[in-house]
Amino acid sequence: MFSCLWNYISDEFLVVSLPRTLVLRNKRLGTLNKFLQVAFIAMATAYCVVSRVFLLSYPVEAWGVNIWPVDGSSSNSSSNSSSTQDAQYCTNPAAYAYMHESSATHYEPTSCKALSAGEAYSNLMDGAVFVTTFAADNAIWQGAGNDCGPSAEKECAARNGIWAATYQEAGGTCSCTIHEQFLVQNAEQQRVRLVYGFEVDLSGGRRLDIYRGGIVAPTTSRGPQHALKQSTSDLETTFIATDGKQCQFGGKSTWQLSEAVGGISGTLHELLNCAGVTLDSNPESLVAGASLPFSPPHLRTQGVRLELHMNIQEDLFGRISCDIRVVATPVTTAVWTGDVQPWGGGGSAGMTKAQHSRRAHGVALSARVRGTIYTFSWIQVVRGCVDVIVVLHVPHYIVYFIAMYLLGLISEVYRNAAQARFNVFNHFHSSVAKLILSEVAFRGIVGDFESDMHDLPGMTPNMLFYRLQDIFKHYVDSGVLSMEEVMGMCAVTFNVMDKDANGEIACAEFIEASTDDGEINLNRLAMFFDNDQNIGVLRRLLDDTHSISRKTAALKRLRTCELRRRQTTDKRSFKISHLGPELENRVRKLELYCDEAVEALRAAVILQPPVVQVRHGSHTAEVAAWVPVLAGSPSAYQSHPGPGSSSRNKNDEPDHDRGEEGQTGGSEGADIALAVQDVSVEHVADTYMLREGVSTPTKQDFQRSTDDYCPD
Repeated sequence: MFSCLWNYISDEFLVVSLPRTLVLRNKRLGTLNKFLQVAFIAMATAYCVVSRVFLLSYPVEAWGVNIWPVDGSSSNSSSNSSSTQDAQYCTNPAAYAYMHESSATHYEPTSCKALSAGEAYSNLMDGAVFVTTFAADNAIWQGAGNDCGPSAEKECAARNGIWAATYQEAGGTCSCTIHEQFLVQNAEQQRVRLVYGFEVDLSGGRRLDIYRGGIVAPTTSRGPQHALKQSTSDLETTFIATDGKQCQFGGKSTWQLSEAVGGISGTLHELLNCAGVTLDSNPESLVAGASLPFSPPHLRTQGVRLELHMNIQEDLFGRISCDIRVVATPVTTAVWTGDVQPWGGGGSAGMTKAQHSRRAHGVALSARVRGTIYTFSWIQVVRGCVDVIVVLHVPHYIVYFIAMYLLGLISEVYRNAAQARFNVFNHFHSSVAKLILSEVAFRGIVGDFESDMHDLPGMTPNMLFYRLQDIFKHYVDSGVLSMEEVMGMCAVTFNVMDKDANGEIACAEFIEASTDDGEINLNRLAMFFDNDQNIGVLRRLLDDTHSISRKTAALKRLRTCELRRRQTTDKRSFKISHLGPELENRVRKLELYCDEAVEALRAAVILQPPVVQVRHGSHTAEVAAWVPVLAGSPSAYQSHPGPGSSSRNKNDEPDHDRGEEGQTGGSEGADIALAVQDVSVEHVADTYMLREGVSTPTKQDFQRSTDDYCPD
């Protein structure tokens, strides 16, 4: 358990992992990849600027927002525009009449009337204001006893010329009811004043860091609620129409903070213009053609809700601005009021007071504040970096998918190069081959192919330096490396490979250094096939390599008995193959002799060399020039000595020339030359073996030293 934990710590926490990359030498794919990278870098830059991923956003809340009518601007005031409006609706109030059969509310204006300041508007909840455009008044006088009678009826009838008066008398009581509906004169010219502010809690609801601004005060404030600090502000307020263009309120479309401190005043007509409507607009035009069967055809009689949407914005440089857009909603807005008014009568009837009620329709003004304030945050910086990195990886995945799956055969080649299909058993044969090659290479370095591995002499620093000096000779000659640098390389390499620090590199250490960079080294290979090893529970449950290896060893072509027989046979063969350097030298001589014979035969057939005379005792014979080569003395084929063979005797004089090869023949050559009629390579080999006293191995010799199969 602790070993697994330590392996996890050493592999995951004490190392730095670097990914291996596959580089495709493809100009077109590379061009596409760079183009996509540039495009996505531009997208990432735009994304950072627009979304402000490195800043933390806070929503603003309304603070100090209020709308109220301006005194002294009642509907009695008039102007040129109001006179024009009077010509449109006050001259024909009956045009605004509307009555629906299923509705008890009727709209029947008969006149146009100016209201006093107290009647033209009223304040609503949450800083809203109501401006009256249409009114329906009811006045009811009630009397009893002596108050009733002909005089009361006459008084009520006298009012019928102006209003619709109705007199009723029953059971000793009487009443006079007067109904009046009228349009408010110059309602669009009612002036209103707007003031707004905003507040942001930068402490997440704890109110420890509050930021306030707006046109309530000429400065902004920030800090705890009990210790706010003032600072200058450059707030700018702009009124925006429904088409996105600027519209005017108070005669201007843009207000600086110094001009708007304390509130901005303007007319109702300007707000309606910013909303894109008038009081004579049809409500159905504001709901995309929908039918409103219970609504009158004019906003003047039905009423309308105007909402001032204030959007607080902060740009990249920290400047704060407020855009105000007016939104008209076609809903019925009505306010009911009731009071006691003087009746205006006198005399014996005693008709002095009456109950008065009014149903007023008009424009309801309200304001809503929204927006976002940004502050720097390290958390947002981390998130922004992650977002940018993810966006910049998209071109890689696009090009990867194209290269791996959309290019046909080339994609298959790329997939095989990029995907490493690792299998433990597939690496065993290569690992064993590396071990054998390393062992043979070490034997070649120390010059010992007979001793056991543990009895081999070690590699000394001088031997390693000699090898490195030969390997890096080109770099030393070209000036890239100096001899001292090669010595330093030798010292570092030797100290690393000499694990036991005994001054020599043993064969086992050389094998470990040669194979330790692979997935399966010498130690892991030995541990894997150790049947006594402790296999953990997780490995038994989640890995089946141990069971597959045992099944493979039991079911495949080799069995244990075969390995034992072959081990004995390999030892015998090894002894035969190591009879000594003398046999090796003779075999090398035979090979050279056969090569020269084949070359001579080729020269005889193709080049047709001239005939030469060969003298043997008192006899002289004419033979082809290549015949003496086949019967030449050992000195002829020892011109290229093999390992361990002696050089040719300089005092030996050739009997005759051997053509272009410069070869010579011995005295015995004449006997063989006179007797040879058809020479073959096998004959040449037999001749050589007989002269050298080497018997040709027979089949029985090989059968005595080999035993390759198990008995059935």
